[in-house]
Amino acid sequence: MKIINYKIVIGLCLAFLLGACTEEEKLDPNSVVSSSKKTIGNYQESKLDKYLKREFLDPYNITVKYRLDDIETNPNFNVVPAKEEQVIQVVTLIKHLCLDVYKKYVGEDFIKQFFPKTIVLVGSKAWKAKGQAVLGAAEDGVKITLYDINKFREREIPEMFATIFHEFSHVLHQKKKFTPEYQKISGLDYVGDQFGDVWGYNNPFKAKGFVTDYSSKNKEEDFVEIISKYIVFEEFFGFGDFEEFFPKEIDPKDKNKEGLEKIRQKVDIVKNYLNDKWNVNLDDIRKEYQKRNNNIKSFDMNNID
Repeated sequence: MKIINYKIVIGLCLAFLLGACTEEEKLDPNSVVSSSKKTIGNYQESKLDKYLKREFLDPYNITVKYRLDDIETNPNFNVVPAKEEQVIQVVTLIKHLCLDVYKKYVGEDFIKQFFPKTIVLVGSKAWKAKGQAVLGAAEDGVKITLYDINKFREREIPEMFATIFHEFSHVLHQKKKFTPEYQKISGLDYVGDQFGDVWGYNNPFKAKGFVTDYSSKNKEEDFVEIISKYIVFEEFFGFGDFEEFFPKEIDPKDKNKEGLEKIRQKVDIVKNYLNDKWNVNLDDIRKEYQKRNNNIKSFDMNNID
């Protein structure tokens, strides 16, 4: 008897659902989800949106997303949207310190063709399971995600732009390969995904010819780390005050001389590659970036007129 009653109830429910599905209903225009705008909530085009269209989308086909569309963020991270006032500072800096620098020497077409097509700005840090903070990420040279935008300060400029130049450089070497001689410099010292575990304290990776622990992952990461750090950091191994990187107290017998020589060899190959393959003078890019960054106090990060 119970079985018969359950069947009747289920049948009535199915009939109701099927009837409801046949009705064509439009979304309430006040719906929380705006399907036409592909974002959460309704919004009017702001002054910032107009700036992004004028300075990023129209000339370079670069889309900047800051409203935290779920599809653009890692579902494993609990993050918050970026504040508009912080977004304004970050995007004006990206234009000033990166896009305008490359534009001066290689032109708009180069940027339009090769720069990652999406920049996602997230308000908070992303935290991995082990408590490690993620400040930047990228996907195969097509998208750059920058985290912790709401706490952005001028002092974070070097690391942020190292990430941007890093990912931009990946696109270049994927399009045109660099010489196999590069990998021979560090040879068997690459450690793959163990780069975060094998080196310990006092940065011993530098004695092996790596500018960061991450550059010891493989030859490709090594290559782009050389480019990004060479552009961004004024005092770069032997091209400034490299005592900061090779302090005597951890190197009393000058064991890092071999590592420094390897880094210099890598810089030479990188420079030749960019010049021969792309007609890009790395020293020009570095000098222009450094000049602009050294005068950053006079740059109005809040001006989007």
